[in-house]
Amino acid sequence: MLESRFSSRTRRRLDLIFMNLALTLILAEVALRILSLVWPSPLLVTESTSSQIRRDSERMAPGSERFSFPINSSGHYDTDFLPPSERSLPLVVTIGDSFSYGVVPHYYHYTTVAEREFPGAEVYNIGFPGTNPVDYLYHLVEEALPLQPDLVVIAL
Repeated sequence: MLESRFSSRTRRRLDLIFMNLALTLILAEVALRILSLVWPSPLLVTESTSSQIRRDSERMAPGSERFSFPINSSGHYDTDFLPPSERSLPLVVTIGDSFSYGVVPHYYHYTTVAEREFPGAEVYNIGFPGTNPVDYLYHLVEEALPLQPDLVVIAL
């Protein structure tokens, strides 16, 4: 059917164009996979990417802003976390996914509202998009428990 519509020269050109296109797409895929190993980025993260790389790729730089609120020194959407020796109020730490990370301005975030409603406690937010059970355990052991909280809330 193609022989009747296109000349042999046109078919060769189309063959060359499509072969080069396929080769370019394959090489681009390989290059992006290699790049994702050396430069973690949310754009290059896949389901098979390790939890540590996924967490690091989602963590915003300290001082950068989300809804005009500065990210704390730990990369969380909250005020800076005080060490246990500097706190006077009981501490509640929330661990969660993208909802905990912050889909609303900080003033309206559920952890900030909880602090206003319960002035006798501090509430720290440890949340990241795409959090899975492995990440919940990591955040609990590596970030929440060192803060010596009085209560840990896992927000699912």
